[in-house]
Amino acid sequence: MLVSSYDATDSGFFDAHRDNTVPSSAHRQFAVSLNLNEGYEGGELVFPEFGQQTFKAPAGGAVVFSCTLLHAVQPVTAGRRYACLPFVY
Repeated sequence: MLVSSYDATDSGFFDAHRDNTVPSSAHRQFAVSLNLNEGYEGGELVFPEFGQQTFKAPAGGAVVFSCTLLHAVQPVTAGRRYACLPFVY
């Protein structure tokens, strides 16, 4: 299980990627992005192949999606975002 921290001081983000493209992660079926806090700006989840709509669950809420989908985390512009990032097999 991963816990990520995205901070505004370095415009924390994650470039577009898929979560099951190498042999060591090919078994992953679904990704979970569970927001652990509020009080930050930016850091939305986006699926670029489907447009520019963004997704930002409230603290304790999650976005669950197929590991085959291209996704990215937009830069955090204020504060710090914490997220728990487990996978479902």
